[in-house]
Amino acid sequence: QYGLSSLPDDILSDILVLATECEDEDDEMSFTEHQEEKLYAAMKFMHVCSRFRLLLLGRPQVWSVLSTGISNIEMVRHCIKYAKSAPLHICVGSPGPPSPKVQFEAFITECLKSAENWRCLTFYLPNFQWMRVDEEETEHSEDMLDNISSFSRLTNEYNFCSLESLEMRFN
Repeated sequence: QYGLSSLPDDILSDILVLATECEDEDDEMSFTEHQEEKLYAAMKFMHVCSRFRLLLLGRPQVWSVLSTGISNIEMVRHCIKYAKSAPLHICVGSPGPPSPKVQFEAFITECLKSAENWRCLTFYLPNFQWMRVDEEETEHSEDMLDNISSFSRLTNEYNFCSLESLEMRFN
């Protein structure tokens, strides 16, 4: 055996996890954008060969950060499935316009299926305090408030006893 096929599974698995990381201190990407890039990189590696697929599926931490920025609900379902019982970090909101209400509610509903694994919940909210607010920003703000209201309604019956961190970040 030569090349990658000669590496033990644990080492190759570590290499694949590191290869999905897209941390670059000089870029302008947000935390949620980094996580989305990480997921898409992992999905690409899973299509290289069956060994890569098995190794990445065996690393729940690769799939454990979920963001409303993930527009494909099937991707959210796959991440929850692959994360298994790993602690989940749920990110609500992201730079740019908020998710449409239907998409937002579908995301939250899927994530609530594994509410017992939520460890960190982060809300990304617009910061209009020092800015001149135009019509588009007002609409985004109203959409975000509508999504937060939906979040409150959808999560009303849940107990988040494993939640260790609740953050509010202002963009």
